[in-house]
Amino acid sequence: GEAPPPETWVVRNRLKATKSGGKESKVRVVEEGGDEAETRFRVVEVLSRGLWIEASPVTGRTHQIRVHLAIGGRPILGDRHYGAPPDPAAPRVMLHASELRLAHPVSRRLLTIRSPLPPDFLAALESLR
Repeated sequence: GEAPPPETWVVRNRLKATKSGGKESKVRVVEEGGDEAETRFRVVEVLSRGLWIEASPVTGRTHQIRVHLAIGGRPILGDRHYGAPPDPAAPRVMLHASELRLAHPVSRRLLTIRSPLPPDFLAALESLR
């Protein structure tokens, strides 16, 4: 019953860890302090039970994508730490880095590393369709 998000959107704010280290560590949005964070989002596919979203972080903060989706009311499938309900389709947090671009540490040449979607991610997508 919820209206779908726009095809693309951007989240900009400041993030700060509430605890340090371990699985209990959580990141939250703060008005002052913290680190600037920006993520660009694009809906890849509207599924019967959710959305397949592409996230392109501009900055690289801890849990950035997870927090930016959770504060918008769309936690990542399997991400119970940030509010997703339990779902048998999600054996883990269904977040996958399909492409990383970074500068080589010595030559400074731009490297692009690609990784296909793993079987459990593909199975989760299929169960949500």
